[in-house]
Amino acid sequence: MPSLQDELVIKGMRMRNRLALPPLTTNYGTDEGYVTDNIIRFYEKRSRDVGLVIVEATSVRPDGRLVKGSLGLWEDAQVEGMRRLAHTIKNNGSAAVVQLN
Repeated sequence: MPSLQDELVIKGMRMRNRLALPPLTTNYGTDEGYVTDNIIRFYEKRSRDVGLVIVEATSVRPDGRLVKGSLGLWEDAQVEGMRRLAHTIKNNGSAAVVQLN
């Protein structure tokens, strides 16, 4: 029987263990939905020991945001911050996915 510390591969996505960080609402985004240094630091610390990080709810439309300060991906300019966040998580050895809403 596999343990929580065993590696897991799902459709080519390799995770160093079977632990996951669920999507947590931080409200650290800007009013316009951009990634901030606070978000980078939050996920940098929490991605060190888990195999998978599910980045918090990220809206694909400005009127679809759950709360002020949540992340957005409704315009091209927001992509660079999300790319930086993904690199931060992956550099710690975790797989990264995002919860879209």
